[in-house]
Amino acid sequence: MNNMTALLTDRGYLVSQQRRIILEALCRERRIYDVEAFWLALREKNPVSWSTVRGTVRLLTNVGLLIPQPAGTRGQTYTLATNVFGHCH
Repeated sequence: MNNMTALLTDRGYLVSQQRRIILEALCRERRIYDVEAFWLALREKNPVSWSTVRGTVRLLTNVGLLIPQPAGTRGQTYTLATNVFGHCH
């Protein structure tokens, strides 16, 4: 996760406590099957807002750390880019 954080800060993005929580969860899960379900699970234990989760997913997709994949009628799933797995320590 430290390398993902460094990549974001090197590109000028703020890595807030909420964003760190999201990055840690992504490193554990490796995939988001449903963004809303991901957010609801995070929110059970952490004060993470919907807008921060949605914005972070968008940001990580834009910088190539998350790969979007169509999921039929369910919308979209997101998977950590393969080169990121080594960054999740």
